[in-house]
Amino acid sequence: FDISPEMLELASRNMKNDGFVTLQAFNTPGDIPSEHYEVVVLSLVLMTIGNDADYLAVLGECCRALRSGGSLIIGVTHPCFRRALFSTHHTEYSLGVGFNYFENHRPFDVYLRTSKSDRFLEFADFHHNLSYMFSMFNKVGLRVTNLEELQDRSIEKSYFNQTASPYMLLVCEKR
Repeated sequence: FDISPEMLELASRNMKNDGFVTLQAFNTPGDIPSEHYEVVVLSLVLMTIGNDADYLAVLGECCRALRSGGSLIIGVTHPCFRRALFSTHHTEYSLGVGFNYFENHRPFDVYLRTSKSDRFLEFADFHHNLSYMFSMFNKVGLRVTNLEELQDRSIEKSYFNQTASPYMLLVCEKR
């Protein structure tokens, strides 16, 4: 499921290029079967949500789709390093705007760059600290079983940060 038909088309093309046979798309989250999947992936979504109700709704739908003991793999920008510059992105916090790690749901601007251009795509995300995220996982019946902090990777014509983690992966198990 994705709210963007263009993203579903891109996913379909990429999956075919990587040797996958099918992609099943759903028009609404409610169309996704309950307790059907061993693994669900939620990639770069949670930081786009600015309130408790929507945050819990998204996690709840993922949890509903998982079989008991199934895994939810979550990719997010690392909340501890919002002030750092990275090869793929930076935020308004790295431009000197004050940052309060404990202020959840605060919107902030993100500047995303690619290796093909010196230009940036600008959009807004919302900050959530680790305590907030873990408490929300627990509320919907998920238990964190692994957290991996990813290292920055240099891309052509970009800044490269060896001292901070731009992204983290969380693996949660449905209880």
